[in-house]
Amino acid sequence: MTDKAEFDRKLAAALAELRATGMWSANYDPHMDHALRRLGLRLRPPHYRSCMRVFLGYALFFVIGWGALMWMWAWREAWVTAGFVGVPWEYLVRSGIFWSVMGLGLALSLLYDRRKHRLRDWDTL
Repeated sequence: MTDKAEFDRKLAAALAELRATGMWSANYDPHMDHALRRLGLRLRPPHYRSCMRVFLGYALFFVIGWGALMWMWAWREAWVTAGFVGVPWEYLVRSGIFWSVMGLGLALSLLYDRRKHRLRDWDTL
């Protein structure tokens, strides 16, 4: 069996197992993950990823995304108005801390759901 066929089989089994738990589909198959899979990336459902991968993935995605949006809409003007030049480290650190806490919370929530619903490991699907 090819890698793609094996991944597709495991993905179908994982989604069926998650669907059987009664969770909302947006919780076990987020729109962003679904869209990235349609683009060809092989992403496991979040409940089948390691906690570190979930934490890093979501924290980095939101730190970069949120930081860019906040810089365009709010921080840049305040920074320039104050007469500062250079990198706004305070804003970057605050954003990083906030989204790191959010990523950790999400990773722990997924770990709790995985244990609560007694989901199988990805390798045993």
